[in-house]
Amino acid sequence: MNQKLFIVIFLVSISNLYCKNSLEGKWFCHKVIYQDGKDLEVNHPLFASFLSYEFTSGKAYISINYEEKGVSSKYTVLNSELHIGIRKFSFSFDNKFLVLKEHGDELSYYFLRKSDFLIENNLYQETYFIKENDTIFHRSFSLNPEFYYETSFSNYLRKSIYSYSKTSAQRHQLKGSFVLTRNNEILDIMVEQGINKSFDKSFRKVVQDSEKYWKNSTGKNILIVQKFNFFEQGKYFIKKENWDFYHHVKKADDYYKTLDFISAIDFYEQALDTAISENEFTHIMLRDMSRNLGISYLATGKIEKACESFRIVGDEHDFNFRNFLLKFCK
Repeated sequence: MNQKLFIVIFLVSISNLYCKNSLEGKWFCHKVIYQDGKDLEVNHPLFASFLSYEFTSGKAYISINYEEKGVSSKYTVLNSELHIGIRKFSFSFDNKFLVLKEHGDELSYYFLRKSDFLIENNLYQETYFIKENDTIFHRSFSLNPEFYYETSFSNYLRKSIYSYSKTSAQRHQLKGSFVLTRNNEILDIMVEQGINKSFDKSFRKVVQDSEKYWKNSTGKNILIVQKFNFFEQGKYFIKKENWDFYHHVKKADDYYKTLDFISAIDFYEQALDTAISENEFTHIMLRDMSRNLGISYLATGKIEKACESFRIVGDEHDFNFRNFLLKFCK
């Protein structure tokens, strides 16, 4: 009896180990559907979005931004069940796909490994420029160095820049960049739009110190761009044009949430009429607004206008707009 029990335990352990080894690596969400096979509604948040799961050394990293490694939790595999923190999933493999179904959820998530995901979705994108006889590539989904630290690169900067907390309570915008070489060296740290001499100096130092956490396996020199927007409460609403824009967007969002897409379109269009070009407040709100406006057009059968709205700020390489453009705007 003890021998039979030992064999059962041994076989279960081998099975769990095999499943765990099969999960190891990085997976990108290719599609999300209902478990009965039906497609998501166009206004479902996951209809067009980015999601990745990386399983390595007993940790699962979940990210909703391809430039960030994501939040980590311990994971285990037990009796063909995946446990990530307190969450439980059933999982299976369907050809190249990893299929995850979370307990208590009605959705099925289909993931592909990166190489398959790039091919399946035609996401190879390599744009570059020449600087002092060096070829420097813009960061993209297919050319994406990784930052290996306990938190994301942007949070690392927030944590490490001495005056960040004080500055974040004021109205500022920072845009900086640097080149991560194929040999994992950081060069050409630039501050195109700075805060002040002290903050900009600290930014440069913290970026340089981050060199040891970067891993560039692309074989190319990559330009990394970092932006921060700091808001001082109330400052953006001094000008009437900003207030009108904000008022129309807020009103439209309220109608959008209640599925009154006709009214939502009316106020989103008014917002576009009052938007100020090159205004940072307008630019920040424009992404969500153009997506919601496009979805509202789809819901009312105005396909051409929907495509125009999606392309205000998005393209096929932007995961917040990609699925809309591929399905409706070919």
